Amino acid sequence: MLSYSKRGLTDNMIVKVVGNNLDVALDIEQLAALVGVLTAGEMGSQANTCPLDANKELDPVARLCQANYPGLGIRKNQLSAALSVGAVENLAVQAAENLARAGSIVLFAQSYDQASLDALVAAGVLPLIAEEPLAEGTWLFLRGIRNDVIISAKTLNAFTISDVLAPARIDLAFLYPGQSHPFQRDHLAKILED
Repeated sequence: MLSYSKRGLTDNMIVKVVGNNLDVALDIEQLAALVGVLTAGEMGSQANTCPLDANKELDPVARLCQANYPGLGIRKNQLSAALSVGAVENLAVQAAENLARAGSIVLFAQSYDQASLDALVAAGVLPLIAEEPLAEGTWLFLRGIRNDVIISAKTLNAFTISDVLAPARIDLAFLYPGQSHPFQRDHLAKILED
């Protein structure tokens, strides 16, 4: 599995949806194996670089992002695997911590209850809203996600990646109903840590 040089959210993220069953998060070994699908093989000898030929599946994805955004460097700390599920309710704290330990920086769901949001943010996993579950194998490019979180943008600058970058509706999950901003500064610390 990829060893991240930094744990926190970076300016841009390339994310692969590796599963649609949140139950896998209860078993760290099973989750690590699933997340490892994204990061098989050595991802580069330098701490912050990821050679584009290091992973055959990543290569066309990274090249497409770079074609649309010239000068975009793909570093290994910009890669993440994620789960995409329906409603998240009563998420065990251990499951949230396992997601973070396995390198899943984000989770996609259609809805969250308050306890699940609290557990995810406390673990350092960013809860995101997708209008419907994203299929296993979907790649996404989250452009400027770190800044979007800092300024509390409701909708992220997100794209699904296939032959082209196609806009995708991905929102930040709100921690508290009726709250005008999804995160307070103290909630951001673990998610944004460098």
